[in-house]
Amino acid sequence: MSSDQNFIHMVLLLLQNPDGLCLVQTFRLLYSCLGYEAGQSAWISAIKQQENEILEQIKFIMTSSTNVELLKNTGELVNILMDLDDVLCRRWSEASLLTSMFEAIKEIGYEPCPALEIYIHNFQLMSCTEKGAEALDSMSVQLQKLLMKYLIYLCDEPIVAVDIKAKYLAAVLSLISLIFLQNSKFDINTFYKGDMLPKCLLKILEALFPYIFHAVKILTPNKVPNRRHSVSVIEDLATFKKYRWDKDVSECEEVLVILYSSLQAAVANFLWLIPETAVEDSIWSQILHYLDTECAELHLHYLVMIIQDLSHEVKSPVEYLKVVSDSNGLYRLHHIVVDSISHQMNKEPTSRHQKTKSSIT
Repeated sequence: MSSDQNFIHMVLLLLQNPDGLCLVQTFRLLYSCLGYEAGQSAWISAIKQQENEILEQIKFIMTSSTNVELLKNTGELVNILMDLDDVLCRRWSEASLLTSMFEAIKEIGYEPCPALEIYIHNFQLMSCTEKGAEALDSMSVQLQKLLMKYLIYLCDEPIVAVDIKAKYLAAVLSLISLIFLQNSKFDINTFYKGDMLPKCLLKILEALFPYIFHAVKILTPNKVPNRRHSVSVIEDLATFKKYRWDKDVSECEEVLVILYSSLQAAVANFLWLIPETAVEDSIWSQILHYLDTECAELHLHYLVMIIQDLSHEVKSPVEYLKVVSDSNGLYRLHHIVVDSISHQMNKEPTSRHQKTKSSIT
């Protein structure tokens, strides 16, 4: 029945019904029918025949409705259509729909919830098209505010629920990377709460690390073979340093692997934006001060490990972090970076007491 042309025509007509409760159920029915693989092509074909009318109705609902459930269901319809059909994704990735979605978010609010997360994923789908990336670029200030508010709310929890929120965190981080890649147009001073970003990235990394990296006992002097150890919670720096940590995603859920890649890219792109010598009292100076004096040493080890995993890149973000820490006199940060690299290579790290300011290179 879901692919019957008369039924499809009747359901699409219901989109013009002004009653909010009727629209909630109509969008829910449409979403369910599109989720049925055997009937997808018939529905998409019918929607394309009325594409302009349907898109205008979607934008009208997003800009005028105060019903959060209706806004969520409308966002879900956009999401599944853009995900299923590349042509619709390219056509709908335009500034007018983007503006309508931001209007809907004003009603939904910025706290993490299913409705908001659907819209964030829609932005991520739009970013995969050239026109969509341009539209997002033109509204980057609003996008930054949305993404950072979402991250700050989520990272305010004791532990970030990466296993539950992985799909949407990956979308947020890929959008942040898109903003960073504006290169000369990017200005950290206009980035909403930019000084909070490294704290959020490290909070996500803290929760994600045990899913991606696994403990291997460091070789003892008598050359006993390494053995894999299960360490689900890393309680402190001493526990971390008892082991070498090897990346292994063979048994990891795909969505967590995607989140790791998105986090890796966001962290690396963020580090490349840091000027080699930061201006005193600038946001970059504040960020570097946080990394050097306030950030937990364990978190900095995590940071080094994920960017060290990008060592195949032409330019090494680890080496750049060493250069930045050296040129800005960040002696603690520089020592930890060197120590972390040595630890992973199973070498004896340099003692901090042996390290002097003049010896930093």
